[in-house]
Amino acid sequence: MKSVLEIHSQNMYHKNAMATGKDFVRDYHNPQRSVRNLLDENHLSQTQENRKRLIPIVKTVIFCEKQNIPLRGHKDDGDIRKNKTPVQNEGNFRALLRFRIYAGDTTLEHHLGSTSSRATYTSKTIQNQLIECCRAEILDKMLQRVARAEFYTIVFDESPDLSGKAQISVVLRYVEFSPGEACIREDFVSFLDAFGQLSKNTLAEGTESEESEDEDGSMAYRTAGKNDRTDEELSLTGSAIGGIVLGDMKKMNLRMEKCASIGTDGCAVMLSDIGAVN
Repeated sequence: MKSVLEIHSQNMYHKNAMATGKDFVRDYHNPQRSVRNLLDENHLSQTQENRKRLIPIVKTVIFCEKQNIPLRGHKDDGDIRKNKTPVQNEGNFRALLRFRIYAGDTTLEHHLGSTSSRATYTSKTIQNQLIECCRAEILDKMLQRVARAEFYTIVFDESPDLSGKAQISVVLRYVEFSPGEACIREDFVSFLDAFGQLSKNTLAEGTESEESEDEDGSMAYRTAGKNDRTDEELSLTGSAIGGIVLGDMKKMNLRMEKCASIGTDGCAVMLSDIGAVN
């Protein structure tokens, strides 16, 4: 008769466990031969290569932002390789990329010359996404400084731009402490479309208020008719401006109890009993 151990050694789960154990010992002593590590190494190598390809593109976007240079031109697509001469003005962003290639940026030249036209990361959509990433990174650093300062003042005002659209600018004023000195900082953090935000707030409030119960007992939301209003029909009151600013502060995770004061101009819409400050 076979012993218990012999019978056990013939079971499939025992064979699988033995194979797994041998694989573990082999990978422990030779980690470079592990399939997982090989896959991870290839993935890491590809990630690093993709990041290298993005660096000149990101640097060009940041350069345009710092120098207040517009990116777009009359034509914002097509081949950017140096042996291709543009027929129309293709904008500063693409012209700077072409200039980088002429100046000897081999990484960018290789990327644009060997990549599919759908993966060049130079389209206007990618430009906007990179600008948004820069905005989020800068805002995060400013909010970190505000958090270290403990207390802050929020300064905001509303004024129309050249097209007549009402814009709300939001600035945070705080004290930044460093070894041996203190510096008063004022950081611009938001530029809000007043009527755009007011329309969203009104729509949200209208949706909640229009909640009703149907005959079958189910809940329904009716918003048609009540919120079909244009910017001209919306009233940008002081309380509306205050609500817009408060909503922006919540998005930035600013603690209201740390707000030491509020700075605005002295007009009635800001300082009256129903003004933005109140």
